[in-house]
Amino acid sequence: MYRTDRQAELVVEFVDIPKGALLLDYGAAKAATLKKVLAMRPDVVGHVFDVSMDYVSSWESWLSADRRATYSLPDSWKQIFDVATAHFVLEHVESPVEVLRSIHSVLKPNGVLLLSVPDVLANPGDLLVVDHLNHFSISSVERALVGAGFGDIKIDRAAFTGALVVTARKNATGTASLQTSVVLEPMLEVAKFWSRAGVLLDHIAARRGKQKCAIYGAGFYGSFIAARIGSVANLVCFVDRNAHLQGKAQFGFPIVPPKRLPHDVTLVYAGVNPSKAHTILKHVPEWEGRKIERIFMDELE
Repeated sequence: MYRTDRQAELVVEFVDIPKGALLLDYGAAKAATLKKVLAMRPDVVGHVFDVSMDYVSSWESWLSADRRATYSLPDSWKQIFDVATAHFVLEHVESPVEVLRSIHSVLKPNGVLLLSVPDVLANPGDLLVVDHLNHFSISSVERALVGAGFGDIKIDRAAFTGALVVTARKNATGTASLQTSVVLEPMLEVAKFWSRAGVLLDHIAARRGKQKCAIYGAGFYGSFIAARIGSVANLVCFVDRNAHLQGKAQFGFPIVPPKRLPHDVTLVYAGVNPSKAHTILKHVPEWEGRKIERIFMDELE
């Protein structure tokens, strides 16, 4: 399942959207999620906002000009929306509370916001993403929402792998339960993990320099590994099940499906979320009968 499919499901599952509701997709990009929401709820009137003109050409064919905005929210949109969504937006902005207040201003009284942000403890790679200015825990996203005037806050860690899915209501009361001591220790452990992982990857690549290897996962985690070992290891390719990536290249190395892993590759680095890596690579059917050593980042020595 692609991310936008799940995001659209979450909007319909988590929000009791009134019939004929006005819905704002804040930070919409191409608005693929909104399109899918409207396919499930054709009575809803969708609007989009983003901070640049980059996606206007994607909107023009199906959204009228009065339902599109860029750079800043129009005054005419104040207090008109029943629902607003912000999918993976707050981690990119300089001032999350200011953005939340802006969304708050365009919601009707008792309007609902649904947002999603990376869960740094479930998705530890979030700490290394260069354009993520903020890294959220349950307590920090709750604090930001209360600071922006939201209440009735509900946070779900299970609905979307590696993310916090949050609903909050305008004009509802809410207080932030500060859990700094609970969050700080595991957060520091994540930071230590990455500092250690980078150094140990360097050492392993230097020791195994002649052994042909591949990286399973051409996304963020695989890119992290390639950036550390690519100039030292005998890296042959990336392996990824995403058909949209196969046939392309990452760091100059081809991306292939598991069945096309070259037969002389005997070492594979797990370039996926460390918390999921063992389950994902424990059994790869296409490699049945092959002797392939797996290197997991949480087992580096």
